[in-house]
Amino acid sequence: MVGQPQQLRPQPPPDHGRARVGEVQAVRAQRVIDAVAVLAVRVQALLASHVQGEQRRRTNSPSLLAGRITGPGGEPLIAVHASKAVTDGGRTSKVRYRYYVSKSTHHDRAEGGIRIPAREIEGLVTARVAALFDDPFSLAQAAGFALDAASLPGFMQRVRELSATLRGSRGSEITALVQQVRVEAGVVAIDVDPAQIAELTGAPSPPDDAAPLTLTEPMRLSRTGRVMRLVDNLGQALTQTPPDASLIAMIITARRWWAQLAEGTLNIKDLAQREGVTASWMTRTLRLAFLSPALVEQALDGTLNPNVSAGALIQPGAIPADWQEQMTRYG
Repeated sequence: MVGQPQQLRPQPPPDHGRARVGEVQAVRAQRVIDAVAVLAVRVQALLASHVQGEQRRRTNSPSLLAGRITGPGGEPLIAVHASKAVTDGGRTSKVRYRYYVSKSTHHDRAEGGIRIPAREIEGLVTARVAALFDDPFSLAQAAGFALDAASLPGFMQRVRELSATLRGSRGSEITALVQQVRVEAGVVAIDVDPAQIAELTGAPSPPDDAAPLTLTEPMRLSRTGRVMRLVDNLGQALTQTPPDASLIAMIITARRWWAQLAEGTLNIKDLAQREGVTASWMTRTLRLAFLSPALVEQALDGTLNPNVSAGALIQPGAIPADWQEQMTRYG
């Protein structure tokens, strides 16, 4: 009624703690969205580098360690490749993967054996062989080269050059240097040919019966799904590996689905029907939308813990709400 005082109900004091939590969550969500927007560009470049047109140009290039790598018990590991379809946003790309697998497992489909991603073991071998050339004096001593004062400066210069070029090598120098790679229990052993070292550095040729230089790298095989990966004793990858394109594509898809659901006009059932997937699959995939930015960056850089896969991350309870707890579990 006009002219009568309005009765006001007492209002509870503002919950600044809850408001603060909401602000933090909003900031975190925006950081994830911004990070994945950048990653979407990077993953497209990643997928483009693996398309079939690129594969055709590489088919005549043999694998770096073909005919030079063995597994436990001295069983040969043979180079094979497989193609996998990766779909994102309705677009499907073929991604090519290379492996070294136990000969018996590949030919006879026998149980057991090992299957190692080629880029992991090739990256490890390249890094260890290149490191051999980081110290000219240690290399000369290990190879038993007798260098005089006149030949030493030229030797040192060539060794320094090789230290840099081998890391960016396309493989011919590494293939020439490596006699054999043995993947054994707890160690990778790399036999390097001293005669090839002498040829590349201009050092005096060693005797014909000179023993190879054996480089060793402690490691263990860790299974991720059906694939064995090389990790150190802490479970970390021994070398930086190519990013898991399928995992990254799923993260981007999860963020896209979450952004559409956040608009409030669709529920999971309706969106799943529109996307042509089951509601159950969409629910599992959506968990990837809440990975911390740090883990998403690791996934893109190929430095994510080798035991972490898309299949593991979409399981119930696999992704804690707290980002720090995620890093403790997976970082």
